[in-house]
Amino acid sequence: MRVNYSYIEEFFKILSGQAAIKDIQHNTAFKIISAHANKFENDFSLHKLEKVINKKSEEIFGFKDFFKNRGAILNLINLMKEKEGEWLKEVQESIRCLFPKTEFKDITIYPVIGYDIGIGINKAVCINVNTEIFLNNFKELISTTIHETAHVMYEKYHGPIRGLNEIDSFHSMKEFLDYYIHYEGTGIFAAKKFRIKNRLLNSGTPIQEDYLLLSNKDMTFKLLNEYRSLVDDLKHNKVHSIYEFLERGFGRSRLTHRLGFAIFDAINRKYGIEEVQKAIVLPSEKFMKKYLSILEQEKA
Repeated sequence: MRVNYSYIEEFFKILSGQAAIKDIQHNTAFKIISAHANKFENDFSLHKLEKVINKKSEEIFGFKDFFKNRGAILNLINLMKEKEGEWLKEVQESIRCLFPKTEFKDITIYPVIGYDIGIGINKAVCINVNTEIFLNNFKELISTTIHETAHVMYEKYHGPIRGLNEIDSFHSMKEFLDYYIHYEGTGIFAAKKFRIKNRLLNSGTPIQEDYLLLSNKDMTFKLLNEYRSLVDDLKHNKVHSIYEFLERGFGRSRLTHRLGFAIFDAINRKYGIEEVQKAIVLPSEKFMKKYLSILEQEKA
């Protein structure tokens, strides 16, 4: 596992006039972000970067307050470099809990500016250092890196992540939903031990609040009801658009993320970490059939 700072370096060269904006499109991290954006129809492009760099807009995904944060970002990058061996060790230890036989030599972490808080795809992790919780607490960056590295490992067992272009029926919506419950649950559970050890907050932002259900069982049961309702509506063709589906499955309640985490946490409580390891590598459909009942039993 290594850290590649080339995207950040190129970005700041462009800001200082030492490089052209078009040069960054050849950077590996730019290509990785573009591939992720294409899968989810997110608006990421060279033109968007140009608007930020020319100070025409910061209201672009992941760039809010960039110029205000510029000094803090440079400090964070310096800290990442200074403590690199230590925090990479934390990431690897957390991932080995779930993937005990894993090899890290082909995984690269790219600190970037803009786009999502973090993505893990194609043997790469991109972490947006223009993120307030990272600038306030370096350990939040480590937590997200653990989460996204778990996604990279998930791909090794399940193949490339699914994109929106794979949704073409109510049945495919159900498959997509179950896949992302499995996928996101893996990422959130991967960082749980690190977050507890370092007493990270369970409030403030959605990714921090994913961990609220550790102390709020009512939240878990509400998510279970939301899932059952959505699956029933899909079964009876009552979901009227892909937008409704995405809002209910991936919107404010973060159903996929939090229900997935709840299932993995329940598996760990009932059967232990070795069963969690087995559950991760199951196909998502089998995972849901086998383990969702644990939450049903707890609810009863």
